[in-house]
Amino acid sequence: MVLTLFDTWKLPAMTGLLTNVILFVVFYLLLGGTTVAASWRAHVILMAFFYIILLIVVSLSRLRRRK
Repeated sequence: MVLTLFDTWKLPAMTGLLTNVILFVVFYLLLGGTTVAASWRAHVILMAFFYIILLIVVSLSRLRRRK
């Protein structure tokens, strides 16, 4: 059974968290996060930045679906 992104939001919170983490890793690697971050501080800041953006996008899309 293949689950789409929207199906996982209907499942328990742990699966939603797992989806968020997978999405974050995919976006981070697509944007070349590993090559941009030379030092570990820049790496952590970049990861936090992308994760915050991802949380905003997910929460906005959830709000739109509730209306």
